[in-house]
Amino acid sequence: MIKIFENYQEKNELIIEPNDPREYKGLRHFDYDPEKPVKVIQESESGRNQYFLDCSTGDILDRETFVTAIESGNYPGYTVSTIDSIKTPMSKPDKVTSNNLG
Repeated sequence: MIKIFENYQEKNELIIEPNDPREYKGLRHFDYDPEKPVKVIQESESGRNQYFLDCSTGDILDRETFVTAIESGNYPGYTVSTIDSIKTPMSKPDKVTSNNLG
């Protein structure tokens, strides 16, 4: 997750000091399907999805947290499958390929 923040720092988009002259204007608008607001933001070297961004809230979730939230009914557009003995978040099938997890 540190790599994500370093990318924002490099682009001068991350306010980390109280005296920063820029003003925080809230979350940026993201185009997303309200039924499936989650996007993959980091994968492991093997390609397993590790970190997710909820575009509706701005929350960053690790795989385990996202799985728990799906199982608790907080993300009805997603389901959990066990792949290689690891619980894995998945989009529920539909005809829109752009809203599937990466």
